[in-house]
Amino acid sequence: MLSLEELEQMQTDRLINSIFSLWNSLITLNGLIIGAISILFSLNSNIDKTVVLIIYLMGFLPIILLIWNYFVIRGFYSSIEKIDKKQINNLTDKEYEVEKQKGINEAINKRKRIKIREVLSIVFTFANIIFVFIIITQSKGYS
Repeated sequence: MLSLEELEQMQTDRLINSIFSLWNSLITLNGLIIGAISILFSLNSNIDKTVVLIIYLMGFLPIILLIWNYFVIRGFYSSIEKIDKKQINNLTDKEYEVEKQKGINEAINKRKRIKIREVLSIVFTFANIIFVFIIITQSKGYS
């Protein structure tokens, strides 16, 4: 039987994997949208270049935001590895609690910013899908 700590670690690992899966899916979807609009533009040169540029930007922005999230998460785990255990052991109880609270507050703030970038990525992705759908349905020859 697993201990409570092991169960919590399993749950944390599953959460991280699901977040990364979502980010990977969004990056892939935006890549497909960029590819689709490129093909559509090459087949129908009547599409305004400004519209294509907007779709490209709306496709690349979520990719950039999600890659930024990967770097933040990687930096977070790198900072955990660099914690000096000896230095922590030399702290008084009060200093330890202050440092612990600072770390918790920093992690909460990072998580909020990650979530904002994630939500923006989802919004831009779905807006882009709708935008491409409208272009396709308005194109000549759509039946």
